[in-house]
Amino acid sequence: MQRTIDIHSHVLYGVDDGAKTMSESLDMLQEAADQGITDMILTPHYHKEIFPYPVDRVLKHFLRLKKESHNIGVQLHLGCECRVSDTLAMDLRSNRCSSLNFGEYVLTEFSDSVSYDGICRYIQELIQSGYTPILAHIERYECLRKNPDLVEDLSELGAMVQLNADSILGMLGRPVKQFCHKVLKEELADFVASDAHDCKDRPNRLGKCRKHVEKKYGVSYARKLFCTNAERILDKK
Repeated sequence: MQRTIDIHSHVLYGVDDGAKTMSESLDMLQEAADQGITDMILTPHYHKEIFPYPVDRVLKHFLRLKKESHNIGVQLHLGCECRVSDTLAMDLRSNRCSSLNFGEYVLTEFSDSVSYDGICRYIQELIQSGYTPILAHIERYECLRKNPDLVEDLSELGAMVQLNADSILGMLGRPVKQFCHKVLKEELADFVASDAHDCKDRPNRLGKCRKHVEKKYGVSYARKLFCTNAERILDKK
């Protein structure tokens, strides 16, 4: 069976602005399973001023959720959505926050108004520290929306990029959808993920998005976006 892997989600309860309770986490996992999602990396926020990523609580809730959800059929893996800062590489090395599946890949988040030079600087710092940065929801960053060709330059620097399913499907408006279309048409994206936070306001539409991408951009490219690139994270290759 071909996997559908969600590398960015806020399913883990009680640690950030995602699921609040175990029950809500289980509902979100069932929603994912119903769409054919086979694996999810749970990525609570790490943002020092807002979401401190309480490591002990994160691990405790993760292990509890794995136990309670074993019958749902979605394999769970742990990670973090890391807000970039001058200390991020050090925080990763000291286990203050987590890479994806405890490997080399780091899901990074920036301010929406970040400059292109700022993105490059943090990418280079992470790469020099031995990590592979994955830029979360690149459609949010104004500097890239204004010049989509810069996405290819980021890939050449050694970064990988992720788009949100809702953005591709047009939930964030036409300009964002058009940006996503350009990135996908030129095959510049590496991952599509749900960034799901709940079952109502920010639900998981990854299965629906995969069907859309397969139809519009081809089955082969969709397989890379939703499966094979993410398998490198899970298999630590």
